[in-house]
Amino acid sequence: MKKAFLVFLIFPLILIAKKPMAELHPQIKAALSKKKSLFILVRGEEWDYHGSQLAKSWSKKQFKSQVSHIQTLEIVIPDFQEKNYSYPFRLFKLPMLVVTDSQGRPVKIKEGVPGTATSTALLKFLTQSLTVEKQRDKYWKSKDAISIGKGLDLISDVFADGNAKSTYAAIFEKLRVTDPKDVSGYIMKYLNFEERVYKPFHEVKKSKNMKDYEKHIDMLNELLANNKVLTVKQQQLIHTAKFTVLRHCHSSRKIDFKTFRTRAIKELQNAVNLKADSMSGRASKFLIEKILKARSFK
Repeated sequence: MKKAFLVFLIFPLILIAKKPMAELHPQIKAALSKKKSLFILVRGEEWDYHGSQLAKSWSKKQFKSQVSHIQTLEIVIPDFQEKNYSYPFRLFKLPMLVVTDSQGRPVKIKEGVPGTATSTALLKFLTQSLTVEKQRDKYWKSKDAISIGKGLDLISDVFADGNAKSTYAAIFEKLRVTDPKDVSGYIMKYLNFEERVYKPFHEVKKSKNMKDYEKHIDMLNELLANNKVLTVKQQQLIHTAKFTVLRHCHSSRKIDFKTFRTRAIKELQNAVNLKADSMSGRASKFLIEKILKARSFK
């Protein structure tokens, strides 16, 4: 089990399944016609304890009066596996608080919502979200790629969700047109990281020439050195991608164990140094310990 987990972590496989698009939830569809920002509570029925607590604060007259400048929606999902409608965000952990702009594009998402669900906490989340939206739009008034990218950085948390990324398709297209050669680094950061980092290796590993593997590692080093806007997680993934290349070279007997150990530990330690308590950091630390105890590694 650990081995399978580590393989997935170090060299993830990206699967894209084509599914028919369901109709947008009618409450959201109706609200968007009014061209106002949305504050949405998505919760389950009685089984959703935290959602029920949030609903009590949500329904108070004082709270309603304090958020009258935007639209509020409460969506109750009877079945967590709701598939009848689509949403501009992923239904992952209920309850959810979502603030979107007037186009239905998520600005801030909070899942699970632990702790006491007070009107004060709801208003604080809304205020923070509207501030982010205002700052984002200020960046997007500029037409340069750096400004577009900085605006995306402000809302980057929502892009863990494929649905949320699709709602910003026009912005991503604007980024492509503005910066076709990706001088800013933001296209790689948000649109083709997996393609740039992982896809070339599928061709390289067919080679029997060690020089091709070294060229691939050099390419990964260049991506890391030349892109200053990558997240810590993305930087870690490039280091662990280099580890995967070295591991393949050792298992196919292109380099001996001593060479593999020295170079592999260096890459894994770089990942640990970036953020030791992250998933990649912990996995890299585990692999270092395993390599140090081993006489060979496959």
